[in-house]
Amino acid sequence: MITRHLSRAFLCLSIALLLGCDKDDSSTNPGPETAVLYPVHQNGKYGYMDKTGKLVVPATYDFGSVFVEALSVLLKVPNDATRASVRTNGKVGYIDNTGALVVQPLYQEGSLFHDGLALVGDGTLHGYIDKSGAVVIALQYKDALDFTDGLAGASINGSKWGFIDKSGTTKTIFSFDAVTSFIGGLAGVKTGGKWGCIDKTGAMIIPATYEFIGPFSSGYAAVVAQGKAGYISTTGSVAVPLQYEAPASTYSYYSDGLFGIKSGGKVGFVNTGGSVAIAAQYDDAYYFSEGLAAVKKGDVWGFIDKTGTMKIQPQFFRAYPFTNGLSYVIVKVGSDFKHGWINTAGAYVWQPTM
Repeated sequence: MITRHLSRAFLCLSIALLLGCDKDDSSTNPGPETAVLYPVHQNGKYGYMDKTGKLVVPATYDFGSVFVEALSVLLKVPNDATRASVRTNGKVGYIDNTGALVVQPLYQEGSLFHDGLALVGDGTLHGYIDKSGAVVIALQYKDALDFTDGLAGASINGSKWGFIDKSGTTKTIFSFDAVTSFIGGLAGVKTGGKWGCIDKTGAMIIPATYEFIGPFSSGYAAVVAQGKAGYISTTGSVAVPLQYEAPASTYSYYSDGLFGIKSGGKVGFVNTGGSVAIAAQYDDAYYFSEGLAAVKKGDVWGFIDKTGTMKIQPQFFRAYPFTNGLSYVIVKVGSDFKHGWINTAGAYVWQPTM
């Protein structure tokens, strides 16, 4: 599956976060009329459970995405929570939240729906379909990103990027070395080997002086310059001094009033005043979601609250941010990996299965 709000440099994070999720804003959480389902593993196949852990879609797919996507929620560019991408016989299609197959498996790859369109690919070229499966923008791009704020980053030749609108009309020339999606009216662009940000008119708002710019989360983005990481605001002013270790990673977001940082090889969190809120002591971490953050101690993951108290003891091979009260976790049993879902108390809603 492809999930592309970010540049290729940051794509690995969006793929990892696909299985977790986030946050508190009512404009980004599905309403009560949307029955969100969650992918589960059974005998090497994917099906879907409801929030209570009841299996509602039999495990027949080779892969199944989440309905509510982590990075989309954190960045307040929600995907359509009534569609999930599934893979069967090497092809990607889409189911709705009743489990019905609503777009036949035709594609080599497919992201979730954003702004009413989903990015799909045939293994060589990419285009966009609507929720009925109709091709809206023909498969013609070597690479592309999801639509956000009515625009999507795209590359015709795989080397130079620009932005298109939902009709496929070019809105900025294909002149950038890389781009990220528009978040809060700004998109990251790489030119001359450095990153800056443009607005939707194409005007450079934040000069291209950084080695890296992440997506803006609630008005702040992680940046790297001269090998040091910090955060800037949408005006380009420094919010957290560039004094921490690079590169940026899964903790490099602003959420719930805290910024993730790395110092001395360990991950911690600072507040909006730049003061240490949770000392750098973790081997890895995610951002805070629903009051908890997944953190890694040694080889296992658990969850802390905003005071740094360990609320769910480290025990998982991998753990992801909470979405609507549930977190996707992976446990290792011998040489096997099993996948389950827990609630915020740490109790299994879906016992780990393979």
